[in-house]
Amino acid sequence: MRPRLAGTLLVWTALAGCGARSAIRGDRGDDSEAAVSASGSGGHVASGPSSQTHTSSTTGGGGAGGTLACTQLLATGALTKLPSLPAHYTDNPRIHLLADGDLAVIHRAYVDGALKLASTRVQWVDDWPPVTTVAFLLDMTSTSFAVSRNADEKSVAILTRAKASTGLSFGLADPMSGGWSPLFNADASADRALVVDAGVQQHFVAMEAPGAFTPSPSYQLRVGLKTPLVEDGYWGPLDVACKATPFAASAVATSKNWLFAHTGAQLTSCQDKVPPDASALISIKRVAPGSLLAAATLQVATSPMQLALLPRADGAWLLYLESPETMTAVRLDAFGQVELGPLAVAASAGAEYAFAADRLDDGFIFAMRDDPAGNPPDLRLVVADANAALIAEAWLVDPPPIVTAPQLVFDPVTRQALVVFAGIDASGGPVLYAARFACD
Repeated sequence: MRPRLAGTLLVWTALAGCGARSAIRGDRGDDSEAAVSASGSGGHVASGPSSQTHTSSTTGGGGAGGTLACTQLLATGALTKLPSLPAHYTDNPRIHLLADGDLAVIHRAYVDGALKLASTRVQWVDDWPPVTTVAFLLDMTSTSFAVSRNADEKSVAILTRAKASTGLSFGLADPMSGGWSPLFNADASADRALVVDAGVQQHFVAMEAPGAFTPSPSYQLRVGLKTPLVEDGYWGPLDVACKATPFAASAVATSKNWLFAHTGAQLTSCQDKVPPDASALISIKRVAPGSLLAAATLQVATSPMQLALLPRADGAWLLYLESPETMTAVRLDAFGQVELGPLAVAASAGAEYAFAADRLDDGFIFAMRDDPAGNPPDLRLVVADANAALIAEAWLVDPPPIVTAPQLVFDPVTRQALVVFAGIDASGGPVLYAARFACD
């Protein structure tokens, strides 16, 4: 299925040094217009009353799996504000996949002075503006939460603090109708949820707790597995690392085990008389019920504030912003060993440690804040192939100010990408915005 094009797209293609232009009209039937550069030399796309989209393409080499069929990113859905909740403040979106390409955006919302966790279902692959419905999941007693991304129509795994409990609890919520049922306490002393993700009959969780060293800040990283392979159904929490600064972490299930990446050294616990680790490292571990093994360690200039592990056919991609505005990629095998990299994929001005990423074939797509002109940050989307070579990119120019990390999902069936972020609207409060792009 080829996605509909919103309005008129003017496409320039380089032909023997001359520019050839053709107009492609979508089926919206309105008067909106857009211009797309497909030659890699510039151009702009009007994507709404307050922003623009700039797209370009590059030629990328094949590598494992061959050349990706995504040499251009076209704007197919203008930047739009998602219908607002009766809330004064909406932020921190997380994406959970549903059936047929739909998704639920799980986000915080302040309603009448109370902090709630809400789910906004977004039907986006066919319709634009997308069709949305909203449900409230729970009253939050902590600002921290993590959400499973993997597709499940009936439930979404959430790690957060439950009422009348300490630490962080694991539970399942109904993203369509609302409500949340905490199932067990994942860590009675943790106060920051980092990761929850679903595998085959398993859920992986990672969380941060105050460290035992008190003369200066210390942070303890712990993990656990909800699995039927252990007697009580939960293996954890297990001490993994101790740091002097907060952790960044990510996990992904492979054909062999779980891969878990985090900042900090391998396999350490905080000690009350030992200062915590202050080295700039990224550690990669293999995790399975009853097994926690070191796989690889990467030296970095400064400790990243965000990591992303993405699945691929024979392992995973690790993405992070290096020092702090160069997107860096490492290709890992299914056991967490480094196959390729670290490689600098794209530099930015104004990334501010915040990005979003998803698998695209055997490469990846990511979105990060970027503005070479030094103005308020644009949002830049980049596609890389199986060798981490940049092959296509697009810009959302001058969007509303982005207040938390953006979110991104690529639908492999329709070859479309959706970016969602919390931005400041005219009223001065954060609301959710979305824009859609398609591979060509």
